[in-house]
Amino acid sequence: MTQLQNLFKTIAPPRDPLRGCDTAPFAFYTISKRMPIIVTKAIDYVCRLQYQQKDFSNATAIIASLQRLKYEMQHDNKFSPIAANPEDKDDDAFIWNQYIQEFENSGTGTWFQATWLFSECYMYRRMREAIVHLSPESVFDPFREQKEVSLIFIGLD
Repeated sequence: MTQLQNLFKTIAPPRDPLRGCDTAPFAFYTISKRMPIIVTKAIDYVCRLQYQQKDFSNATAIIASLQRLKYEMQHDNKFSPIAANPEDKDDDAFIWNQYIQEFENSGTGTWFQATWLFSECYMYRRMREAIVHLSPESVFDPFREQKEVSLIFIGLD
């Protein structure tokens, strides 16, 4: 038994984890509808940023990576390994790939078969990979506009 399996066995959750393939509407809705919308909004933001900043040369690669992520998610593909980046001081690809392998070994290595929480965290990690790995010189936040609108809405502008 691997160290990860031991970790999962130490604390039993009060119920089975939510999965997109279950009849529970929350997990299915989140993976099939809400998460693709999040990725689509990030794609839209990068497109608009590319239009505004003509020197944003990596935008096409970032957009392609995010589109691939959205396609994989919507078609319940297997999780793609996270690419290691030695220039990234926060690189955690090895750990992510261990988890991916554990899900594959248990027969739950796809977007809807894995736990909802892992699928959602993996989506954000892949988005980070697309942005940081493909455009390390211009770190930006694809959720910036949404955060600013939220702050303005609650009166914290």
